[in-house]
Amino acid sequence: MSLGNTQLVDYGIQNDESDVRMHVGVLAQKVYVFKTQDGKDSIKSHHRIVPVFTKGIKTATGYVVPVGEMINCDAIDIPQDIYMASQITRYPEKGAQGEKGKAAVYIAVEMLKRGLIPISLKITEVNEKTMQIKGEDVNVKANVKIQVKCDYRAGNGHHRCTKNLFLQISECNPFKIY
Repeated sequence: MSLGNTQLVDYGIQNDESDVRMHVGVLAQKVYVFKTQDGKDSIKSHHRIVPVFTKGIKTATGYVVPVGEMINCDAIDIPQDIYMASQITRYPEKGAQGEKGKAAVYIAVEMLKRGLIPISLKITEVNEKTMQIKGEDVNVKANVKIQVKCDYRAGNGHHRCTKNLFLQISECNPFKIY
C-alpha cells in the first residue's frame, strides 16, 4: 500500500467554519458540545500541544484542554440505546478512524433528533392573521453547521479517560482514511 500525504497541514479548529462542535467521548459515554468560537477561545490559554501518531507516523497535532477549562462546554450523557446501536465500541481506539467517525456522527444525529443537544434557535412569533389561519403561529429556524469529532478518551467517567478534549490544529492522511 502506498502512503498518501505524510506532511502535516494546517487543518483544525482554527480554520473550521462550523458553528458548533460535538466531541464524542467514547469511553466517557458523553458528548461534549460547545460553540466553535468558544473552543478557539479556549485554546488561547496556552494549553500544551501534543502529537498523535498512527502506525509510527505523526498524523495530527492538537491542543489538550481540560474539560473544566473549556468555555461554555456541555457534557451530555449518550443514551445507552444510541451508544449500543452506534457500535462505536467495536472499533479499536487506535485505527478504524473512518468507521469511528461514522459512528460518532450517528450518535450526534440521533441525539439531535431527540432534542438532547442544546442548539440556538431563531424563534419568531407570527403576527400575520392570514399565516395564523393557515396554522403558523411560531416560526423556528436552526441553520447550524456542526463538526463532529470522535474524541475516544475525552472527558471523565472511565479510568482511561484523559479528562481533556483534543482540539486538533494540524493533520495529514498517509493511510487515505476518509
